[in-house]
Amino acid sequence: RLAPALGALPVVGRSMPLELLDASSNASVGFLVLGFTATVLELSTFGAPGCFQLSSAEATLAFLPSGPTTSLTYPLPISTAWIGTSLYLQAAMFAPGLNALGLETSNGLELVLGEY
Repeated sequence: RLAPALGALPVVGRSMPLELLDASSNASVGFLVLGFTATVLELSTFGAPGCFQLSSAEATLAFLPSGPTTSLTYPLPISTAWIGTSLYLQAAMFAPGLNALGLETSNGLELVLGEY
């Protein structure tokens, strides 16, 4: 489950702390996927039943999962021109043996940038 860290708000010009909770214990590498469009692509035809791609992928950041809870930080745009823009995020991790594709995906997360 991907969620903002407790009390975190998506403020332009700052970094957004995120928590990835309940990841598989055998997840070896992960990617934080960021996009400007929410999507729903069911991945069972690729060998990952129950997994979905929930964000377009305009950018990705690699990370190493650190057990069932991983803290991530995503830098947000600096310009105030981004205020009101929705960003869609999702985590995807390689977890060998979890399914034929060896992939685990998180929920999707929408961040609306602001000054708050």
